[in-house]
Amino acid sequence: IMSHASACASATSARDATGNNAEQSLVLVRSWCADARVFLLVFPSAHAQRRALGRASMYLEDPETLGVVASALPSGARGGVANYSGHNMRVSALCRFIDACGGVDACWEEERELMRALMMHGIITHDVRTGTCVAARDVGKYRHKGE
Repeated sequence: IMSHASACASATSARDATGNNAEQSLVLVRSWCADARVFLLVFPSAHAQRRALGRASMYLEDPETLGVVASALPSGARGGVANYSGHNMRVSALCRFIDACGGVDACWEEERELMRALMMHGIITHDVRTGTCVAARDVGKYRHKGE
């Protein structure tokens, strides 16, 4: 997953894997044409991106908070990896963070919006057997038609 904050502040219409209009989402999901296993996420603002991926980035990358779910995002120079203007991580790593939070329902609103967009596109799923978030098995088959 790679992310980018867009200058556009309006919600964009997401499309499902078949290219049909899907429910509205604040996170635009696209696959990279050179490698369909790489997903590009576009957020309506830097703030939305920070709220959606900042804690996951701290949990996965920050040496001081590695493996710890932060209750708040640090500000200013103390923001560390949460302040990055873009993030990259494996889908399975993002799922580990979601599970460490206690599942999608325990996440922040922006994190839940991101999860809804990824689920809507078939990138992640909820394993009812284990109760965990998992990367979809057919991620390499993901293709977006349009735009």
